[in-house]
Amino acid sequence: MIENDDSLAVEFSQLQDENDELGDKMLFDTPEIWLEYKVRAYQPDLEINSKLKKRRREVSESINTWGDLINHTRRDGICKKRFDFLKRIKRWNEKSFEDYTNLLDIIDQFRVDEGSLNTWREHEYYSEGKWKDYAI
Repeated sequence: MIENDDSLAVEFSQLQDENDELGDKMLFDTPEIWLEYKVRAYQPDLEINSKLKKRRREVSESINTWGDLINHTRRDGICKKRFDFLKRIKRWNEKSFEDYTNLLDIIDQFRVDEGSLNTWREHEYYSEGKWKDYAI
């Protein structure tokens, strides 16, 4: 039994590493593009997500609302850093919008000024590991 738990922990760790590596390869030129990707890519009816479910692979929950985004960005990783960056610039907190607010309805709220956009891009395209130098 312990051996089984250990192998699950190793597999989970490997999946997290693969997920982080994939995230590092994805580039989002603006916060709006990042948000639209989050909404569209995590839909359960997408063919790739259906295939993953059939293979009993983990599929992330849909990200359609402000509350979904809050939950998604609680895990340490690049999404948490991107979202924290936006919360700082916009002076948002978890209650800035109602949990049920549709993200595509507020996508314009994710637009940032030119200086903030340049900073976003510096983190996004940083060659030594994007967002690695961003501290929460």
